[in-house]
Amino acid sequence: MYEKQLKELQAISHAAGARPDYCQGGGGNTSIKLDDEWMAIKASGFRLTEVTSSEGFAVVNYKKALAFLEANLAGAQPELEKESSEQIRNSCMVLPGTKALRPSVEAGFHSVLGRTVIHSHSVYANILCCSKQGKKLAESISNKAGISSIWVPYLKPGFFLSRLIDHEIGVFRNKTGAKALSGKIPEAIFMANHGLVITSNDPVQCVSIHDELNSMIMGRLGVALFPKVELSHRDGELVSGTPFVRDFILRNRVSEAYFAGLPLYPDQIVYLNEYAGNKFTIVSNNVVYNTDEKEALAIEESLVAYFYIIDQIKKARLEIVTMAADETDFIKNWESEKYRRQVAAGDKKTNTNKNK
Repeated sequence: MYEKQLKELQAISHAAGARPDYCQGGGGNTSIKLDDEWMAIKASGFRLTEVTSSEGFAVVNYKKALAFLEANLAGAQPELEKESSEQIRNSCMVLPGTKALRPSVEAGFHSVLGRTVIHSHSVYANILCCSKQGKKLAESISNKAGISSIWVPYLKPGFFLSRLIDHEIGVFRNKTGAKALSGKIPEAIFMANHGLVITSNDPVQCVSIHDELNSMIMGRLGVALFPKVELSHRDGELVSGTPFVRDFILRNRVSEAYFAGLPLYPDQIVYLNEYAGNKFTIVSNNVVYNTDEKEALAIEESLVAYFYIIDQIKKARLEIVTMAADETDFIKNWESEKYRRQVAAGDKKTNTNKNK
């Protein structure tokens, strides 16, 4: 059942997930519309490279998600967030031969997009998304590449972000003269202090647009090559093996308090701020891990990405834009992110679509 579509989901997931400059740890997500009612989306906490045609995804009734969104286009009731999450989880279907898994918290905005979606935390896109000049640059680069795009200001993940994206797509349609019923959707969405979303009806084109746009950003900014991410074993300890990490720590006098002072995007809060001093420490300008190798690799990828983005923003003479205190507090205390950390650490037993 849906074999072709699920193989396509696996293909786009691995295309983005195999590159730590695109996605780090369990970050990023992908989806594919299976038909006119059901959508397969990466399961919360899984790495994109763990998605196969029979594992690592949940199947959501996206028509019900759209109906809930359309019924609540106004209002700021806090309970809408919880109701939306519960509605999506309760609308899941378990395909034969697969497990009941919790869908990504971003299933809502995937529902309003095209047939295939890649949402990455590309370091190149995030150079723009975490800088004051990023919106103007993103528009210029997209136009030159012939890729339609919109910019979405930061909003915490969940229902209200889905509603904002839906609204901005409507604004895009009005500007381009497209009829809503035609389904005209921008190919790229730059999400401030978050990441990049690419959507297309064709999975091969979705991957191609994602690669092309990132290449265009690299060329325009003249950024350095992304460092190779490595772990090392030293004197019985698991430590960072990426020279760039040690060099950045030395140059910027990084301590474990550094991350809290410069919050850029949600995955930084999840993998760095919450783990600093616990699952990793900075000792003599080196990162020492106090966890298993899988989780250490997720943190190392996140460290390299975070340091790289800061380094390249400074080299490009752009101005860094950080998340607000209430935004970081929300991510730190959000049940969905605590759950994602738990699953990413290896506790797949808890990864069901049942409400927690």
